[in-house]
Amino acid sequence: PTIKVQEVLAAAKRAKDAGSTRFCMGAAWRELGNKKNAFNHILEMVRGVNGMGLEVCCTLGMLNAEQARQLKEAGLTAYNHNLDTSPEHYPNVITTRTYEDRLQTIANVREAGISVCCGGILGLGEK
Repeated sequence: PTIKVQEVLAAAKRAKDAGSTRFCMGAAWRELGNKKNAFNHILEMVRGVNGMGLEVCCTLGMLNAEQARQLKEAGLTAYNHNLDTSPEHYPNVITTRTYEDRLQTIANVREAGISVCCGGILGLGEK
């Protein structure tokens, strides 16, 4: 909703006023899918934060190529998408998506010209 957009933009302004140069936003869902209204709000947030002169980063789960392109056009600077663990161990840790799904999101983000921030967790029982 618009109120949430305004709350996020107010938080970004507070961060900028406190000296921040980058503002990161995250949403906890598997993928955006057909959540067009929510995605439009995210695009509005990205535009607003970018308009303040801040770098903008997001973590939103899996993205297709079109979503990545739209985020880039809105002013997204960086995208965080962790691989979590090794390809061999991935099915033992994550069951809601495949390792290839993760790699495809990273490829979509790179192809859109957005910087990728990617990490993982070691010590999950890998051999």
